[in-house]
Amino acid sequence: MRFSELELKRALRRAKQSKEDGVKFNILNFIHTIHLNQLNFIAESFRSDYYTDPPMTFRKEDGQVVGIISATIDGKEHRYVFTD
Repeated sequence: MRFSELELKRALRRAKQSKEDGVKFNILNFIHTIHLNQLNFIAESFRSDYYTDPPMTFRKEDGQVVGIISATIDGKEHRYVFTD
């Protein structure tokens, strides 16, 4: 899925309102960055840490079609699955 700059700006406005929306924006932004850099999602591995509020980690091994995102919101760890 590709996102226009206008859609990212709208998502950023919502992200400033709540931590949950901030997590969603960071996930979309991470996937958008993968597309901008023209990376082969399946062939690449990702071990990225975002030091945002809330802090997030993106993990995916090469050859896998999905990755795991961990975010700590209000002291509780939330896990999300991401894919291309």
